[in-house]
Amino acid sequence: MNPFIISTLIITNLLKFEVAISEKERIKGLMYRKNWGNIDGMLFLHNKPEKVVYWMKNTYLNMYLLFIDDKFNLTEIKYPKILSEDLIISCSNNIKYVLEIKPEISNIILSNYEIFKKELSNKIIKILSK
Repeated sequence: MNPFIISTLIITNLLKFEVAISEKERIKGLMYRKNWGNIDGMLFLHNKPEKVVYWMKNTYLNMYLLFIDDKFNLTEIKYPKILSEDLIISCSNNIKYVLEIKPEISNIILSNYEIFKKELSNKIIKILSK
């Protein structure tokens, strides 16, 4: 199965994110990948707002984790260690989306988060309405 990809334009940067919707896709995530390929990150869609737990077992990519609530507010940023089995647990019980991104695009997203937030919410609404 080909991964579902969303693209968003932030200022002059076209960013591409693979989307993990099913439980199977969320469990596998970016494990076993040795490079980012043609994506800038992976967006995980959870079924409902909740406390989320991630880990980096079998994950070779350096990344930032952005924890986003059901209103698309960025609530937490985590900086996990590659290949670590340590649990990465959200502080909030209201996480609906998690975005794993390449560190080199973090400044693009974080310095333009209000624009990114609007773009992301529009893309997710389209995905969920299908």
